[in-house]
Amino acid sequence: MDKFADSLQRLADPGHSTTGSGFHYELRFDSLYEMGRAFRFPCDAIGRVALDALSARQRQSLERVMDLVGRDYAAPQLVTLAG
Repeated sequence: MDKFADSLQRLADPGHSTTGSGFHYELRFDSLYEMGRAFRFPCDAIGRVALDALSARQRQSLERVMDLVGRDYAAPQLVTLAG
């Protein structure tokens, strides 16, 4: 299993769906070099991303940013959203 697939397996729960429930959390990957630049993905309270709720472009972005953790982006943070 490649690095991305292994990491994604830990973050994603294929049986878990957040569709229609409203998101109250996000998984945020902050840039190590550009303040304010980050990738953000909706997730549940423990950081699981519902892949079926993401667009193809969002899934590609998640794959790309996970590959860049430690080089261009910090490890993901679980962020609680207001409201």
